[in-house]
Amino acid sequence: MNTAAIAYKSFGFALVALAMPFTQFAQTATNPNKVAILHWYSANHVTSFPVGSTPAGLVFDGQNMWSMNELDRTVTKIRANDGEILGTYSVPAGDTVSYGCFDGANIWVTGGHGSGSISKVSASAGQVLKATPIGSTGQACTFDGVNVWVAVKGSMSLRRSA
Repeated sequence: MNTAAIAYKSFGFALVALAMPFTQFAQTATNPNKVAILHWYSANHVTSFPVGSTPAGLVFDGQNMWSMNELDRTVTKIRANDGEILGTYSVPAGDTVSYGCFDGANIWVTGGHGSGSISKVSASAGQVLKATPIGSTGQACTFDGVNVWVAVKGSMSLRRSA
């Protein structure tokens, strides 16, 4: 019996350790990059996906990428694993759509040029759930686990939306 099997036997793993050849056990236990290596892509692999006019921001919701298309005031939902366009949705965020963030269920989209708002868009359906005026151009936003925070350009302030 090899030493790896004896060491694991004292912890109650005797059947597992004895059933596996020592070389197989050592290989799986010491290769933390095994999953990454199986899914590694070459560094020169570039793919383009058509979205709306002037993509300005990009948000990941755990499964999909969302492009904030500045000049046509839309967001495009792209399935991350194969690049399929799942939809393009109009957003009432002001004169432009700039940035976004994800709160675990919804995409929040900022925008405007002077008369901006922040729009809450359902990540599952792409439907605009609400639009809240923020008075000026919304810039970056982030989610703190409870509220969405927006940097409002030119106002020297942040806005919080629930």
